[in-house]
Amino acid sequence: SKSSDTVSLTKPDLVKRIRNPGDGLYYDQAGLEADPIVIDAFVDDVLSYEVEFTNPLTLTDVRNIILDDFLPRGQNFVPLSETYTGAPADYTDSVGIPGFAPDCTAAPYPATPTLHTTGSLEKLTWPLCNVAPAATWTVRFDALVLDEAVVQDGSSYSNFAHASGFNTQGDTYTLREDISLEYTGPNFVVTKSCQNTTVPGPCLDMVAGNTGTFTITVENTGSRPGYNYQLVDTFPAELRLANAAQCNGSSVPVSCSVTSGDALDNTLTTTAELTWARIADLAASAAQVYAVDFVVNDGFTAADATTNLASVSYNSKAGLPIAFGGATDALNDGRVILTNSDPAEANTDEVGVNVVLPPPGGGGGG
Repeated sequence: SKSSDTVSLTKPDLVKRIRNPGDGLYYDQAGLEADPIVIDAFVDDVLSYEVEFTNPLTLTDVRNIILDDFLPRGQNFVPLSETYTGAPADYTDSVGIPGFAPDCTAAPYPATPTLHTTGSLEKLTWPLCNVAPAATWTVRFDALVLDEAVVQDGSSYSNFAHASGFNTQGDTYTLREDISLEYTGPNFVVTKSCQNTTVPGPCLDMVAGNTGTFTITVENTGSRPGYNYQLVDTFPAELRLANAAQCNGSSVPVSCSVTSGDALDNTLTTTAELTWARIADLAASAAQVYAVDFVVNDGFTAADATTNLASVSYNSKAGLPIAFGGATDALNDGRVILTNSDPAEANTDEVGVNVVLPPPGGGGGG
């Protein structure tokens, strides 16, 4: 006669979840993909994670369990944010079996995880030691998204949990579970153009007295709104505003003011800075258009060229940053982008105005 038996192998269960701010529930990767749900975050957002470890065996401890959680790039653990479920008594040390690796002897339920840092990456470690039959241990904790270069609109990262331990035969095993997320934020792009309105066309071969219009477009090409944005335009000495009213409250689309220099000076020595009123927000994929009329100043004695540069400042959260005269709560700032003078930066652009000597007999065409 023959006899047979069936042996089934059972591993502990490790589940990684992330909180969806939309409904307040925690989802594992399969749950996110089934809905589907995309968890996105940006600078100064706080993400909430959950790690759950279960011993499915009904009669046997699982032993020497070490649980690690590896935070994605651009995130740091928020100290004292963790909460636990599962009584510490479930994880007390048990009697070792001869020939097996020694059981844990340290307290298996630390008040805080051990934090390991490698470069800019953080790993959290919990020594669960021996988990009792049919017991489940769960931790929830928060992570802050940092203002680091890796946090860019459209970039994707994973957070994963890793558990290691010994099975009933004394062999080691490992488990891993991942959760994915995206970084999404605003991205303001400034573009400038120039039109000669005396002789219709581009701002080439202009002469003193010619008029033109700068058109400045601020577009949010990112995935989230940008906030508290403000345009600054640097007027070169070779140009002046077409009229005083254009920058004292009547300019389009919002009022502006001369914040330095003299924008009406008809010489070649005085630059000026125009600053528009700050606007509360600009939605993703939306644009704001500004226009400035100018006159080429007198006094050119030879061919010349000049540039007009515009730059916009903004931030990624609705709170007004300290840099913009706001409150002191930095967690409301998000990423703060300041104006600059580098046209290679997305939030800055310049356009040239080419000036030539007038033809014999004078005159600016038209």
